[in-house]
Amino acid sequence: MGRFSLSVPSGLRVELSNFGASLLGLWVPDHQGRAENIALGYDTLQEYVDDPFFIGATVGRVANRIAGGRFTLDEREFQLECNNGEHHLHGGSDGWSKRVWEAQAGLVDGVPTVVFSRVSPDGESGYPGRVDASVTYQLLDEGLRILMSGESDANTLLNLAHHSYFNLRGEGEVLDHELRLACARYTPGAPDVPDGSVAEVAGSPLDFRTQKRLGHELPQSATAPPGFDHNLLIDASGDSLAAENFGPNDLRAVAFVHEPVSGRTMELFSNQPAVQLYTGNYLDGRQTSRGELRQYGGFCLETQAVPNAVAIDAFRDQVLLSPGKVYHHEMLFRFVAVEP
Repeated sequence: MGRFSLSVPSGLRVELSNFGASLLGLWVPDHQGRAENIALGYDTLQEYVDDPFFIGATVGRVANRIAGGRFTLDEREFQLECNNGEHHLHGGSDGWSKRVWEAQAGLVDGVPTVVFSRVSPDGESGYPGRVDASVTYQLLDEGLRILMSGESDANTLLNLAHHSYFNLRGEGEVLDHELRLACARYTPGAPDVPDGSVAEVAGSPLDFRTQKRLGHELPQSATAPPGFDHNLLIDASGDSLAAENFGPNDLRAVAFVHEPVSGRTMELFSNQPAVQLYTGNYLDGRQTSRGELRQYGGFCLETQAVPNAVAIDAFRDQVLLSPGKVYHHEMLFRFVAVEP
């Protein structure tokens, strides 16, 4: 496993790996200037090989779930691996999160950068077409930029997501983290695969338009642990999050997270239409080289296209990639620490 470390004078540091184009750790100063790792991860390659939680990885070709693992494209039927019950999840058990990527590190316009790249051949994991993909990490004084891109030689599907689990305190549970989301609507499903309907978050546990604790009201399910594992639609303007609606390069405001003990705050901007909020409900307490992976020990904010979009006419174009078209997914995480 190739490891790469980037650092900047503000005290931010990130460690990356070419296995899964993954983020291994992210060190962010607290309100007293003490930097701690706020990203869950492992210390050994074998743990990443065996990891069932997609920790820190780039997932694809298609992030999140495809109902029944089936889709139709150009009048052809495709059946993918069903690795999440009866559904296909995050590209399958041999998806991009389990692949070794080429890597190039250096300064780009003075910014510490690592670019991971790979060629996904036609038929890999059951998907049609060859895809040339890259994932770029850039560490800025104020945060971390992630760029995901891809081009194909045939009609195919592409929807990547970055799957880090964050804990801004660096330990314990994340249910006391305070979250605000620029999302007034979400996509219901049965139970966790969008069915094409759209609902308002108002009156539901998913209403984070006003800042509140992650654990304030955990959704309950008869078939899954309590917690969030839901897809929300990002507001077109970001009005529900901040007066300043757009970040650099006209990215939309997505999320604001505050951890009251450390004082760390995280802002997320992206150019994607949706975000999956996940609170680590399935983390099972196993012991790892970094300690216990406890339930609710980290949260994910996965910007992406709508899950199961290929089966939903209103969202299908979000995941279609044709020759001559470039897939471009950008995320920006900004970090600030304030007095508790």
